[in-house]
Amino acid sequence: MKKYLKRQWEQFKKQSLLGKIFDVVILVILIGLVFPPTRKPVASLLIRTTLMAPGKDDHSIKLTNEDYQFGLYDLNGREHSFAEFKGKPVFFNQWATWCPPCVAELPTIQKLYDDYGDKVAFVIATHESPAKVKQFISDNGYTFPVYIVPGQVPGVFQTRSIPASYIISPDDKLVLRKKGAADWNSSRVRKMFDDMIQ
Repeated sequence: MKKYLKRQWEQFKKQSLLGKIFDVVILVILIGLVFPPTRKPVASLLIRTTLMAPGKDDHSIKLTNEDYQFGLYDLNGREHSFAEFKGKPVFFNQWATWCPPCVAELPTIQKLYDDYGDKVAFVIATHESPAKVKQFISDNGYTFPVYIVPGQVPGVFQTRSIPASYIISPDDKLVLRKKGAADWNSSRVRKMFDDMIQ
């Protein structure tokens, strides 16, 4: 093992500066992903740096009244219904605190909420315990509304993977459905909301 490490060190010294930087960056990432205390922050940072705007969704689905029939609780324990948001532009996101892609996209949702929070209904929903979510939201300084979903959501919103996000128009059309992390603070999403608000 000692000879192997010595040989690796000699090869490392012969590399160009760019090669050395690349190797060190890869080593830091691997260490960050292997050790539990650093795994989640490193994974979240890696995902955040590669986020892209959601792609085009060419088909919209007309939601039914049944699609709006599910309960929510805010972080103060007050009961709500998704039907409260019917007739408004809605950004509906399903996420969890333990999910690195979910955590990575939250800052882009916060930026979108900062500009559209009074014109668009933001429903950032999870199945986790309120205490855990409340602490996470507080620790990260997020101000968008977060809801706990105590049961199942209707079939149109069911997913096997998170994050899962949906944009619903005021005329009850599901105009965008995205599984996986995205940069929600994009010009495309902003244009969608601007068109709905006018």
